[in-house]
Amino acid sequence: SVGYRAPAIQEILGAYMADILACEDPELFYTDPDLKLQKYPGEISQRARRVIREIIHSIPRTDEEIDRWFGHFITDVKPGHDVPVPEEAIDKATFLAQLQEYGEVWRSEYCRFAYFIDDTNNTLLFVAGDEYPLPKAIAFAAALISGQRVFTLEDLQPYLDKPEFVELLTKLYNEGALYFPAYDDEA
Repeated sequence: SVGYRAPAIQEILGAYMADILACEDPELFYTDPDLKLQKYPGEISQRARRVIREIIHSIPRTDEEIDRWFGHFITDVKPGHDVPVPEEAIDKATFLAQLQEYGEVWRSEYCRFAYFIDDTNNTLLFVAGDEYPLPKAIAFAAALISGQRVFTLEDLQPYLDKPEFVELLTKLYNEGALYFPAYDDEA
């Protein structure tokens, strides 16, 4: 396993095109205001073919656009599932206090985590279909967070002096991607 699901090629292409179509105005139609009467009515004119090619070539397909789309797609939450979010959002200080109390924080089973480093050396973390561009100071967090499911206080301690890292963890907690385990005290 490389850490994410292995979709069929048809599913990848279908999802990519569905996302492209979702961004298009459904009230926009093909028009040819300069249409001239043709000698052969069934012939598809060179102009019509050129306009259709321009429409199809306008589909976003730079490597950066495709990479970012794939990060969202491959980490998106499974259809029919929702990421349980905490009843109340917390701040960084509360997150740190709870980390001290519980001694560990867990990744949600409902979320997929992945990342890549782009051509300009920027690190993009993807969690549950959302994108988190990471500042250079905490680029390490992408591999750390994507690489394991349970994070002990000891695992995280070397990085807790970085405010951006604690802010990222707190945000992921508030969005339901991380949670503190609830142990049964009587067990």
